[in-house]
Amino acid sequence: FNQQLTVFPAKGTGRLMTNAGRSRSLGAEASMRLGYKRFGLDANYGYTNARFVKYDNGKADYSGNVVPYIPANTLGLSARYSIDINTTCLSRIDLNLRGDGYGKIWWNEENTLSQPFYMLMASTVSFAFTNGWSIDLWGKNLTGNRYNTFSALHSLVADKKRIYMGPDFWRSTGDAWSYEYQFRPMGILK
Repeated sequence: FNQQLTVFPAKGTGRLMTNAGRSRSLGAEASMRLGYKRFGLDANYGYTNARFVKYDNGKADYSGNVVPYIPANTLGLSARYSIDINTTCLSRIDLNLRGDGYGKIWWNEENTLSQPFYMLMASTVSFAFTNGWSIDLWGKNLTGNRYNTFSALHSLVADKKRIYMGPDFWRSTGDAWSYEYQFRPMGILK
């Protein structure tokens, strides 16, 4: 395949596109879903092997190297459980635990910068009220795993600066609320 790549200028910020010659991508995905009453499990896995078949930019020959920015493995696991409450104001509590994994990811054509496989854990507790409102409490990357992202890594490499990020930079928590309604009754009407 003809492979287009994002490249970064030697000075400053921004991105450019370049033609990397030819590449080959192979992969597979599998998923599974299990459910029993109020309990559910999901699992997803993906594998990708993407390599340059022919890529010489005039300075170096990258033929045979892994195409950057493509995780070799992706993994998604989730478990959910619903608790029916059925009181005058609260109808249900939903619990959800999720883990997402990515890697190994190469960050450059030379295959000298990489991110090993890592997992991010997230959780949500949802309170569904009888009046249609719901409140969600959530957390992402609850284990505080450190990982590189596309922009942070390339800003660091391009500008040769070290940026301090505090111990909780990698973790986030929050809340959300919503209201569910219908404009008109839907479904099978009597």
